[in-house]
Formats: sequence, structure tokens, C-alpha cells
Amino acid sequence: MKNRLASGIVLVLLGALIALGPITIFPVCGIRDSHSAPMGADEQPAMGGAQSAMSADEKPAMGGAHADEKPATDAGAHADEKPAMGASGSDSSTESAAPVMKCFWTARAELGIGALIVILGALLIVFKSRQLRIGLSLAAALNGILALLVPTLLIGVCDHASMQCRIGTLPALVILSSFVIAVAALNAIYLFRSYSKEPLSE
Repeated sequence: MKNRLASGIVLVLLGALIALGPITIFPVCGIRDSHSAPMGADEQPAMGGAQSAMSADEKPAMGGAHADEKPATDAGAHADEKPAMGASGSDSSTESAAPVMKCFWTARAELGIGALIVILGALLIVFKSRQLRIGLSLAAALNGILALLVPTLLIGVCDHASMQCRIGTLPALVILSSFVIAVAALNAIYLFRSYSKEPLSE
């Protein structure tokens, strides 16, 4: 009973950290860039609208016959020019926000792997059969190996040493996945030895 609770709870906690850590606790740089890019795109039209409103309010106050003539000419000129500028600005913002860093996909992959480890840890708590728990422990160890390979070999993180994903996310995932492998493998060995001595289920 103690082995079921201890191994299951530890794997559930480690799997939750692997799944949610790259998004919340030690986020990858791709997550932050994807949230910051739309803010810049939304701020530019607001600034442009404020400037156009100021120019429209200031020009009629210049007085006289010029105040009657300039709004028509200037308004037409600015009306023809500003949509083109806004279109080019929106195109450049969408082009700059289009590339997604590969550490973003690493976080997505770890979300699924961590969820599987959480499920396997919960099943270790539920089931009593030693044979089934040995299989669940081996499956958790294999998922830990996969969680280790995703940021180091399969997908990877950003190349620059100063990037957030390489400073925080990569070491954290390596440590957590190594703990998953160690805990699951040791639990499988312990269950196998105890099963060989006492074949009866708990």
C-alpha cells in the first residue's frame, strides 16, 4: 500500500511539472513571444487613430479661409495614404509574428507526455496487482525517456545560450525527466523482486 501511494504520487507530481512547467513555471521563450506579438499589433492602430484625431481637431482651428480649404484637401490626401500605411503595417506585424520558435513545439509535446505520466501514476495508485504495476512503471520510465529526448534531441530548444528556454526550461525538463526514469525504473525493479518472492497479489 505504501509503495503504491508513494510511487504513484511522485509520478503524478513529476508528470504535472513536465506538462505544465514549460508553460507556467519555467516557460519557453516561444510562449512569451506569441503573447507579446499581438499586443504590438493592437497598439499601433490605436496610436495612429489618436494622431489622426488630433490632426483633424487641430487643422480647423488654424482659422480663416485656409481652415475651410485644408481639411478637404488634407483629409483626402491622408485618407488615401493612411490605409496603405496601415495595410503595410499590419502585413509587417503578421510577418514578424508568423515564425514560431521550436521550443514552443517542445512545450506542446511535453504537455502530452507529462499528461501520460500523470495518468500512469494515477493508475499505479488505483491498481493492486504487482504484475500490472510493473508494466505501468516500465511505461512511465519509457515516457520519461521520451520526455528527456524531446528537448535534447527530437525537437530541441533555441540555439542561443541566452534564450529563456535554454537557461530555464531545458535544465528543468532534463532533471524532471531523469527523476521520472529513476523512480519508475526503481519501482519496477522493486515490484519484480517482491513479486518473485511472493507471487500472490496484495
